[in-house]
Amino acid sequence: MHPLRLNLGCGATYRPGYVNVDSSPDGVADVRADAVLLPFRPSTFRRIEMIHLVEHLGYADALLALAESFRVLAPGGGLVIETPDPEASFRWFLDHEDQESRAGLLSWIFGMDRPGYGHRLLYPAGLIGPMLQRAGFTRPRVEPARHHLYAPGLRVAAEKDGLPVHNVLSDLRRWTRVTGKVDLSRPREALEFERTFIDNVLALGGGANPAPDPVEAALQNVLVAPDTAARWVDLCAAFGVEMPLDQARLARVARAAAEQRLAARMSALFNRLGAEDEEAGRDGWETLREQGLSALRRAWEGAPGSEAAALRALLPEPTGGHDRRPVTRAAFEDRVMDMHDRAVRLICRGREQEALDLFVRAARPRVLPLYPLWNLAVAHAANGRLEECVTWYREALKWAPPETAPVIAGELAAALIHAGRSDEAAEVARGLPPGRDRDALLHAAHGGDAPPPPLRTRPVVSGESYHHEPDTA
Repeated sequence: MHPLRLNLGCGATYRPGYVNVDSSPDGVADVRADAVLLPFRPSTFRRIEMIHLVEHLGYADALLALAESFRVLAPGGGLVIETPDPEASFRWFLDHEDQESRAGLLSWIFGMDRPGYGHRLLYPAGLIGPMLQRAGFTRPRVEPARHHLYAPGLRVAAEKDGLPVHNVLSDLRRWTRVTGKVDLSRPREALEFERTFIDNVLALGGGANPAPDPVEAALQNVLVAPDTAARWVDLCAAFGVEMPLDQARLARVARAAAEQRLAARMSALFNRLGAEDEEAGRDGWETLREQGLSALRRAWEGAPGSEAAALRALLPEPTGGHDRRPVTRAAFEDRVMDMHDRAVRLICRGREQEALDLFVRAARPRVLPLYPLWNLAVAHAANGRLEECVTWYREALKWAPPETAPVIAGELAAALIHAGRSDEAAEVARGLPPGRDRDALLHAAHGGDAPPPPLRTRPVVSGESYHHEPDTA
């Protein structure tokens, strides 16, 4: 008789009476398979155990593994997860001062320095519980750990008893993995996809708080990933999930958006964005999103069969290479930072004009424009073009968060002093936090005997004055 229990991520531990599954070619598994893509039919098992597996998965893959477990579990079947308890483990580490105990705890927390044995993420109970409920499991509860009793473990059990929308969600996650229609390999984009597309799937399918505007939520999903949205509508029909909107109309809009390469059209819109002066002060992502949703709304409101024409009329012709990436803020921010970092490398190689052109292209859409604008100021300062330098510093300051603004303002004040605009320099310096830097700038602005502060000529790296302090040696 075929076992009804699944030991998922078995590693070197073979459990009789279970189907033992692991992705490693070395070990004792009955079946070689990845936890995010299981080779079993729906509702095959009555029980699944993930014993020290989930910590080896990133957040996105953990969600996929839970979706696959939900799919292959029979209704009412049980899921058990054991994993290191991060809170108890760190407490234990702090309580044990001897080096041997701490070394053992570090291996428990971070895993071992061997391929496949490292830990990507630790999951506290407060995170695992909501992840289970989101996947369609009910009654998540913490039980006493039964494995690896030499270190603090966390055991959470739950049952499959979800709504039809959770069947939609598990099949949709599998489809995205199998087809690759939407590229979720970048963690920030995957997380934003989760917080938009998946949230809307649950809200419109009765699995979460209802969406205030169902049509807006549905069209947002089409904007994020048209092919995936079309599949979502098909799965809702297959599992009998009724959304509070015209699903046939939504299917037409989603298919038209996929056929018209909406993601590539949004890429073309990004390339064009910011060329007009009136867009200069706006958040570029909000402009992108509004224009994309406006085109989709026009497609929604038009006569059946006119959806493609509406999209072509309101959005530019598609540019290649971006069809599979989700249309999210994170995706466009990544493109900006890629352009910015390439421009910094060009500066370091002495190719100034190419770098300046690329900085302008990165800054112009006003999607994460701070570092391109800041580097434009620095590049002009390095070549003695002080008026241009001051202009770009003032632009960068408009986009600077509180923790970065004083650094940029200090550099702006120094540039104003070198440009002979002492009154403006003093005004900027007075807005800086009290300290020696502020005092020195005010002293120089008021014609003190000390030499003026040096201009910055070293390129700004991504995250400077926010994630780390630069090496000034």
